[in-house]
Amino acid sequence: MQIGALELCLRGYDESIATQVTKLTELAVHLEQMGYDRLWLTEHHSENFVHASPLILLPILASSTTQIKIGVGGLLLRYYLVGRLANDVAFLNQIYPDRIEIGLGRGRPNVGREVGLITEATSATYPALVSEFDTQLRTRALPVPVAKTSDRSQIWMLGSHHESCTVASALELPYVHAGFLDKEFQNVPVIKPLHLAISGIINNSNYSALRAIYDNDKIKVIPQVYGGPESATKQLADIVHRFDPTSLLYMDLSQSFEQKLRSYELFYQLAKLVARETNQEFAERSTCH
Repeated sequence: MQIGALELCLRGYDESIATQVTKLTELAVHLEQMGYDRLWLTEHHSENFVHASPLILLPILASSTTQIKIGVGGLLLRYYLVGRLANDVAFLNQIYPDRIEIGLGRGRPNVGREVGLITEATSATYPALVSEFDTQLRTRALPVPVAKTSDRSQIWMLGSHHESCTVASALELPYVHAGFLDKEFQNVPVIKPLHLAISGIINNSNYSALRAIYDNDKIKVIPQVYGGPESATKQLADIVHRFDPTSLLYMDLSQSFEQKLRSYELFYQLAKLVARETNQEFAERSTCH
């Protein structure tokens, strides 16, 4: 089971954007050293978040690391000119072959209009935009020479609704279910392979983890994994047993940078432990049958 990080990039109090981007770069280095397979950034248009243009940060993070895949989940496709976006992604792929991943998200049209990124002229439906972006990137219909890399897998779909899953299936794109928006896991699609994104805070004890949740007034989602190692292991084991995901993306909700590093470290260790135990259980069942 692959393990990835989906970073919210919540803005810290009294810190400049430059300082927070430096911390984000440090986080990417630490995640690679821990063994994470990928780091995705979210896209939000609010004063509570560090950035509204995550694509700009990808080369900064990729140049500071060597192997971990760097991406966006999800890039709000409605807010972009599809041709220009495909061109930029193709260019990044030349510089960092097989490392750039783009997880596409729907985004809310009303928010896009409020920040001036969507006008009434933006009439194309979301599935049509995804199809156009996929086609342009796949067929190389771009004004720049593109290196021949296996970039078909660089496009993902990130969603919490059946329509996103349907679009991903139609275009044969991998789909990541945003479990952090589906706290009861009522809408998780029965598909294989399943890539699942969850949120949480893990610390050395239940008290310290719960205190971190209560202290962070910017948290707007309910974590699926939280508490000390013992509690978090049980929660993770339940998720893995229920859904048998091919990969997990973990969105840490900590405000403190030190807490965030610890939470990501514990999650990776616990997820690998649960994956090993689950694989062993499946192997024993197969042997019995």
